[in-house]
Amino acid sequence: MIHNKSTLSLNSQQNPQAQDKVAQLKTFFETGQHPPQPHSPQENKKTPKANQQETPAKPKVDSKEKDQNLRLKAKKERDKNRQAAFDWLLRTYPHCFSKENPKPLKLKIEKDIFAELPENLAFSRLHIREALGFYTRWSNYKEILAKSTHRYDLRGNAVEEVLADHKTHAQQQYKKRQKKFPDLKE
Repeated sequence: MIHNKSTLSLNSQQNPQAQDKVAQLKTFFETGQHPPQPHSPQENKKTPKANQQETPAKPKVDSKEKDQNLRLKAKKERDKNRQAAFDWLLRTYPHCFSKENPKPLKLKIEKDIFAELPENLAFSRLHIREALGFYTRWSNYKEILAKSTHRYDLRGNAVEEVLADHKTHAQQQYKKRQKKFPDLKE
């Protein structure tokens, strides 16, 4: 491919403008400043005030605030989906999940839940895992786990013993919460 070299030529009206621009750039270069960048070509054009319509000024939202708002909105959505998953677990497996009378869950119970999981739920497996984490970090659950001898499956059947290490850990966590939140029931 052959490129023809073309020369740059300025007409008599463009020459003074170009010289002014070069002088500005030279000044910016020498002082270390950056020339102001126009946001769009339309900003450089001046229109008569009669043709301009005044639009109400939009409040400026800086990117930090915008990011914070997006994170907050995403957190609310996650919390809503986690709560929906938790409510679904309470309704679907009442012999296993209960707010009033929690039972220690079988280890890896999420595999059993996922094996029976219907396709048309409004939340994902992640939300079920988050709901399980919420349930098992609950102080009432920790208290019951520390006192129980067995873990239970989805049907409410005792399937395995609670290990001594798990009881000790649950007891420590429960006591730690009691110190942090003295109003918790004993």
